[in-house]
Order: sequence, then C-alpha cells, then structure tokens
Amino acid sequence: MLGRPTTYAEFAKIIAFLISDDAKFITGTTLKVDEAYSSAI
Repeated sequence: MLGRPTTYAEFAKIIAFLISDDAKFITGTTLKVDEAYSSAI
C-alpha cells in the first residue's frame, strides 16, 4: 500500500489499539499491518 515496511512505532500503535477497549468487538479477522513483509507475526 505505501511501498515501505511498517515502522516499529506504527506497529506499536496497532498493537496498542488492539489491546484497548476500542477494539473489543474485533474478532476473527486478519489485519494486514506490515504489507506482508514479514513471514509471520
């Protein structure tokens, strides 16, 4: 999407959101957070 890997700060923001109450209704889905640069997270 952006043509570059996700930075650690961006990745940390995603993780912080996912463990917050704001994400309590997100279940059973795959979120593309690193544009598939890593083989597994």
